[in-house]
Amino acid sequence: MRLLLILSLITVPAVASAQPPCPDKLLDAADLNHDCSISKEGLSSVLQRRLPSALADLGLAPILPESIEGITNRVLNILGPSATRGDTVTAEDVPKLRSVKLYDRLDLTVGDLVIARGPRTLMAPSAGEKVLALFHARLSALDDQSFAKPARISYTSFDRTDQTRTGTTPLSQWRLHGALILAAPIDLAGRNLDKPLSLTPIAAYDVQIDGDNRATDAITHRFGTVGSLRGGKGISGHVFQITIDEQTDRKYEAAAWGYSWYYSPNARAVGIGRYKQLAPGFIVRWRPFFGGVFSKVHSAAGVTSLNSRPDYDNLFLKVAGDARIRERLIFAPTVVRWKQLQGSKDSHWNSDWSGRFVIAMTPDGQERVSLDAGYGRGEDSPLFRHRGRFDLGIGIKF
Repeated sequence: MRLLLILSLITVPAVASAQPPCPDKLLDAADLNHDCSISKEGLSSVLQRRLPSALADLGLAPILPESIEGITNRVLNILGPSATRGDTVTAEDVPKLRSVKLYDRLDLTVGDLVIARGPRTLMAPSAGEKVLALFHARLSALDDQSFAKPARISYTSFDRTDQTRTGTTPLSQWRLHGALILAAPIDLAGRNLDKPLSLTPIAAYDVQIDGDNRATDAITHRFGTVGSLRGGKGISGHVFQITIDEQTDRKYEAAAWGYSWYYSPNARAVGIGRYKQLAPGFIVRWRPFFGGVFSKVHSAAGVTSLNSRPDYDNLFLKVAGDARIRERLIFAPTVVRWKQLQGSKDSHWNSDWSGRFVIAMTPDGQERVSLDAGYGRGEDSPLFRHRGRFDLGIGIKF
């Protein structure tokens, strides 16, 4: 009898303190915290175990060589600050993981990977869908894809003090400014999704055309690689890009060869690369870029920027911001500090203050089409002449 009493005193508290089962069976108990939330490390572990085989089954392993860290960050960004505490998904919001898409243009969700009964039967993308998944469109190839502004078709009004205009340039005209980037379906660093380094070859067609004025054309073909490197606790990662560039005009008469590069860190604690919520429905992030451009002109062919400065080597420090109100209203200022390494070796400032309202987006919150407005002012590379212009147009990003 005494033995039974002692055993009851030992076992009853243990039963009372046992953790009740989590209400949602989406994730394995081993991946969850004691309060049924899941940390970034736990989510990363789930993806590392389940994602490679799912991609292999769909024949996509070499097509989407994104690191596990990058995919995990994407999932957390889609959930947003309201569903996370730091890098932990709250227990109440764990069920939302079911519908979060792992890739922008692939119907594969977290729920497909981790539901206890196994992933649902998925149709492998067609050859056409695989090809489209390799293309991206944004304002400039010298921006990180996740942070870049949309490519823009706009109606531009110049200040009368704008020194980039030629004598025949009207004060208002149509303008096309954008880049189409092709990312090769390979990773030069290998196919292991959890490797620390990722290198993807790219080819880009960068266009800046102002109406009928060929003298201000800047059409650049870029060939190189974009990469990411895993970091530590403070700086969680690094992104970079290096390209060889060939600049010409719409008639392909001008010719200038050079190179460009940029580097940017990821540090979520201070909002670099990850949104931080400042108020309900209001999130912000920012990203610094450090880079350089070099060009040697072989034939200016009447293009103003190539005639005025045949060879140049310029460094830049750019700070880009991104503030969102209820997802669709975005304010995105950019400030750039240029430093000439040839010629006068002067420093110059350039800024762009733009905003956009997203009128079309994917179910997981990726913008596609927007109404854009912006004002640019300062001295931009390579001319470094004063500019002042207001743009109003349509933005496209994918």
